[in-house]
Amino acid sequence: MIRARDITATSHSGRLALSLVEVTISVTIVAVMMVSALSTLWSVVRSRQINQDLQIGQKLAEQLMAEILSKPYEDPDVAPGSFGATGSELAAGDRSRFDDVDDYDGWSASPPEMADGTVIPDRGGWERSVGVVYVSPLALHWVVGVDMGVKRITVTVSRSGEEVTSLVAISGRTREMP
Repeated sequence: MIRARDITATSHSGRLALSLVEVTISVTIVAVMMVSALSTLWSVVRSRQINQDLQIGQKLAEQLMAEILSKPYEDPDVAPGSFGATGSELAAGDRSRFDDVDDYDGWSASPPEMADGTVIPDRGGWERSVGVVYVSPLALHWVVGVDMGVKRITVTVSRSGEEVTSLVAISGRTREMP
C-alpha cells in the first residue's frame, strides 16, 4: 500500500525536467543577448562603412581639387571678366578643354569621371560637383559679384544623394612684380 508521504517525496525528489517558467526565462535571456550582439555588430559594420566612405570621398575631392588648382586663375583665351565655361570648352562634353579655374563652376558628374570623361571604376552612386565664386580678398567668406582677384572653389562629394565631404580652396590672381 502506498502512503501519501511516499507520493509526495517521489514527485519532488526525482525531478528531471525544467518548468515552463524556467524555459521562458532562459529563452528571454538568450534573445536579449542575441539582440545586443547583433546591434553591436551592426554598429561596427556601419562605422567601418562611414569611415570608408569618408576616405573615398576625400580622395575624390582632393583629386578634382588638384586638377582645378593646376589651371590658371583667368581664361588665357578670353578677355578678362568672363566667368564659367565658354562654348568651345563645353563642346567636348567633358572637362578636357577646361583651361581656367572658373570653367568648373556648376560642373558635376555622377558617377565621378576623369577629365577626359572616363568613368572612375567602382564609384557608382557617387557624385562630384563644383562651385566657384568671387570672394572678397579681405573676407574670404564674403561672396561678391565682381572680380576682386580671388575665387573660392568648393568641391562637394556625395554618395547616394548624401554629402560625404566638401573641400574648399582659394585661387587668386597673380600680379607681376615691378
